[in-house]
Amino acid sequence: CEQITEAGYYIIDNDNVFSCKIDDTLKCDKETIKTETSETVDCSNKNGQLMIFGSQLLICLSEDKYIEISSNSGNYVVKGASIQFGIEENAYAIINVNENYVKLNTQYRNNLAYIYVNILCDNPSTTYKIMDKNASCPQKSDGNFNFDNILELFC
Repeated sequence: CEQITEAGYYIIDNDNVFSCKIDDTLKCDKETIKTETSETVDCSNKNGQLMIFGSQLLICLSEDKYIEISSNSGNYVVKGASIQFGIEENAYAIINVNENYVKLNTQYRNNLAYIYVNILCDNPSTTYKIMDKNASCPQKSDGNFNFDNILELFC
């Protein structure tokens, strides 16, 4: 057993997910995750929310970007209003993702004033993922860095 101290989702399986939010104190409740029934994933107004698409559990990172939880791990950012992670419209939250949880990462440190995020990647597993020292930068077809696809955030 491990004490839950961060806002987020704690996952046993698709049917057993606990949502923890801070409202003066940390409060956790079992949550029923909605199944997306359209032909494509729709993250409109669902920033920071989980959904089931097919049999996969996803988290919406922005209005149009998401990742599958079971096949991704690491630090990502959620962009825009999210009640789950306590952020407002033009803000970002750093979350830590693995197959057992998606939680607010208040301890993230890279010892720099900025973090860099790959925002428009062809590979869904690196979309909105924080780029660490060993991450490859998005490139244009001519081999130069594609700075339009890198978000710089002051921390």
